[in-house]
Amino acid sequence: MSGGLGEMEEHDVGFRLPGKNGKAIDYEAESHFQFGEFRGQTHRASAHMVKGGYTLDKVMWSPRVGYEFDWSPGDSDPSDQDLTNRVSGGGTTGRGAGNTHRTFHQFYPTNHAHFGYIDMMSWKNMRAHRLQLNAKPTKKLRSQVDFWYFDESPTPEGDGNGRTEDQ
Repeated sequence: MSGGLGEMEEHDVGFRLPGKNGKAIDYEAESHFQFGEFRGQTHRASAHMVKGGYTLDKVMWSPRVGYEFDWSPGDSDPSDQDLTNRVSGGGTTGRGAGNTHRTFHQFYPTNHAHFGYIDMMSWKNMRAHRLQLNAKPTKKLRSQVDFWYFDESPTPEGDGNGRTEDQ
């Protein structure tokens, strides 16, 4: 892809591993790794998700409680020339240095199913925690409540919707 701000050639490889342990326990893990070039810089980025849940299938409404953790390290300052892979708190992960772009690019940008309908987050310089409660009052009706906690604020690289913190 090319445009007025520079050229981009990125590749994404990843995996998704869903599973169940009997009827009660469910789990899933997903990771993506990106590599290529972005505006003349080497591009190396990643995003990860793990989740699990427990269902009380012998109780009325089969209640389920679940937890999910999403993480994508990103760049703390994408405009500098020292784009090391940063973690919150100001430290680095020790991977890479110099002219490396580490912002994960979410190719399909709708996040409704993942981070709620307000579209304030994407897999970009973020950590997110979700507590989920589900119930099945009838065979045709399922209810769900999600509690999200995002412990990274939108950064100068944007919030996933093209907005930066100064907009």
